[in-house]
Amino acid sequence: MCIAWCRRYPWAPKEQWHRHADDACPLCNTPRFFKHAGAKGKQVMRPQKRFWFFGFGHALQSLFADPEFVRLRGTGRDEVDNGFRGSPEFQRLLAVLGAAFLTSPNTSTYEIGLDCGSMFTFRGHSTGIMGLRHAVLCILVIHVLPPHLAA
Repeated sequence: MCIAWCRRYPWAPKEQWHRHADDACPLCNTPRFFKHAGAKGKQVMRPQKRFWFFGFGHALQSLFADPEFVRLRGTGRDEVDNGFRGSPEFQRLLAVLGAAFLTSPNTSTYEIGLDCGSMFTFRGHSTGIMGLRHAVLCILVIHVLPPHLAA
């Protein structure tokens, strides 16, 4: 991650960092890695800012590849709803987009939750958690991390 949050760099295993030693942010030109002389004069590199991306898009693709989820996501809707479908915002979207779009079994409502916090007082790191909840179905999405992130 660029230290100024301009862009996220593609993941690279530590043994390949030397191939990216001269990488810099195309927007602010800040180097990707902090370099300094280590023991015996050997160059040591570390990322300017660490960032772990867990592939939210992959989780969504997995969810929509599940035939049971696809079958159920357009069911169980009431015309009178105390949630989003009963809200003034839904009524506004209904007027703009039309009933054919918003009431289609292929259109669903999702709620996104995001929370971040610093887990440790001795480090300058923060952790963020993002959750996606289908507004009608009670489902649990288990996202398996790619091997390089699970280690």
